[in-house]
Amino acid sequence: MAVSREDLSPRKAIENVIDSAHSAVAADLLARVLKQPPVFLEQLVLRLLVKMGYGGLETPAEHLGAPGDAGLDGLIRVDPLGLDVVYFQAKRYTDRHVGRPDIQAFVEHSTAPRPAAASSSPRLVSALTPAITQDVLCD
Repeated sequence: MAVSREDLSPRKAIENVIDSAHSAVAADLLARVLKQPPVFLEQLVLRLLVKMGYGGLETPAEHLGAPGDAGLDGLIRVDPLGLDVVYFQAKRYTDRHVGRPDIQAFVEHSTAPRPAAASSSPRLVSALTPAITQDVLCD
């Protein structure tokens, strides 16, 4: 049974308008990002993570993205010595979904030998604009 706008409480009507506005802004922002080259999203994610407080050095972040990078688009040094690192990838496929092989390649590339003083397991962040396949959600 559908509820008409007249049957909504004023509070619920305002929440619906706000939700609709948020959805419209999100869709517009995503469309704008998808129109840019892949490096744009990689650098955007890098700047966003730094603004969120990741990093500990004067130049805590490094963009590594390039064709054939196996999904490793950058890293952020978390501690002052640069031993603890957050690796990130940014995918903006427009022609396919991100699947398990994409994520596995990123994880494998990010777990290369690291200094003994580094944390025991790497920290990984994936920023994905497209849909993901069901196998990514399992496990």
